[in-house]
Amino acid sequence: MSKFTNAQKENLNQLVSSCVVQRLTGEESLVYIKDKMGIEISRDYLNHLRAQMKKSSARNLKYLQKDRLVYIQNIFFDRTQEFECMQRRLWNIINNNPDNPDLQVSCLSELRQLTVLLTNMYEVLPMLLTVHDSSIFAGQGLTNVGKLPYKSDSEDQNRKF
Repeated sequence: MSKFTNAQKENLNQLVSSCVVQRLTGEESLVYIKDKMGIEISRDYLNHLRAQMKKSSARNLKYLQKDRLVYIQNIFFDRTQEFECMQRRLWNIINNNPDNPDLQVSCLSELRQLTVLLTNMYEVLPMLLTVHDSSIFAGQGLTNVGKLPYKSDSEDQNRKF
């Protein structure tokens, strides 16, 4: 029987992930988790959670490499939906706060940034599809390169200028 509820486990995993992103040491991570959750965990348990995250990431990466549609869905469409949802929320904030021009200006600035991000994503989509479908990558994404489509500097040392 686990000593943590499912909600606590999820929160703990998010905190451990945050510690990894912030590049906290083991001791700093333990203090961070205690400050955020009010519980103490052992160094061994922290290392166990980190190892689980690495295995899960590797498993997810292999899955994305094998399934082109899931890869495109995760990389592109989920992000565009997220940005579009943010845009809708920002417009609601703007429309529901007519007496707060500073907030409206801030939201408009965020909307502009989201529009730029969305535009850039749509411009990159054809390249993403081309690279992922390329015979060079054997439909496996960028991590299974094999032979590069160009000559490396070491292969082209005899080049005359």
